Amino acid sequence: MRIGIDVSPLYMTVSGISNYVRNLLQGFAVVGEEHSFILYTNRPIDTRLPGNFTVRLVRLPFPKFQAWFQLGLPIRLLLDKVDIFHGPFHRLPLLSSIPSVLTIHDLSGLLMKGYHLRSVVARNSLIPLFVRKAGRILAVSSFTRDE
Repeated sequence: MRIGIDVSPLYMTVSGISNYVRNLLQGFAVVGEEHSFILYTNRPIDTRLPGNFTVRLVRLPFPKFQAWFQLGLPIRLLLDKVDIFHGPFHRLPLLSSIPSVLTIHDLSGLLMKGYHLRSVVARNSLIPLFVRKAGRILAVSSFTRDE
């Protein structure tokens, strides 16, 4: 199976989501030897990976507006013949027809807008679309699941 994963949070040196992605990759390296993993990002990442892992840099203009993710990534997923895509950063490429798994870490940017930057609130306002698109949803806690 060809599994695509958004690893763009790895450019953040210290964050819960980047740690989640690192641990996810370590786990897949141990249990996923018969699968190939294609790791998608718009920035170079510095990490050691097994032979069944490939990093794919997807770049388009306007990185602040996530054009690479919503426009470039769906094309790349098709070209790479990905069977399933995992979005560990609570987002999915909406124009992709590839089956997907979505990880939701928390919903505070959606439910507690006054405590977040406008850019976070804007990004999190799309979570309901991503949830409807996902074939499976992973919540990192019971609290998030219940929300």
